[in-house]
Amino acid sequence: MSAHLEPDSSVTSHVVLTCGVAGSGKTTYAKSLERLGYERLSIDEQLWREHGLDGASFPPDEYERMKSDAEATLLDRLIVLIGEGRPVVLEYSFWSRERRDRYKAIIESRGATWELVYLKASPAVLRERVAARNGSGGANSVTVSDDLLDRYLEGFEEPVGEGEVVIEQH
Repeated sequence: MSAHLEPDSSVTSHVVLTCGVAGSGKTTYAKSLERLGYERLSIDEQLWREHGLDGASFPPDEYERMKSDAEATLLDRLIVLIGEGRPVVLEYSFWSRERRDRYKAIIESRGATWELVYLKASPAVLRERVAARNGSGGANSVTVSDDLLDRYLEGFEEPVGEGEVVIEQH
């Protein structure tokens, strides 16, 4: 699935930013890089470590605060890993161009390289995948209702002309 070579520890840190709507395959892709030696940083897994519950178990305002705290923790970890020259894959949705640009700037300012991988799937594929994983339990099966998926699709800013690699999901 990955076009990446195994990381070479003698080179500068390389950071892969996964981008896509819930159900697009970010976790599967990130885990494929993890098997090649990349350190995988996941917001969903960080929330699970800290709270032991699916994000859908919390009121929206509380969930947003917890997600922000988890992201700050992972950003600190990212900076450490870059300093160590380690390859990293960020398993986030990166739904907005502003957030993607902010992370690219952080990565570049620390002398690392980045790659934006957009996992693109049709709404029908996303609905099928999300429905299959809802309620299965664990950090990587965050419950996403049809209404929430509609909001995600509506608010998602598709990367175009940002140096992205697009992987079509079927």
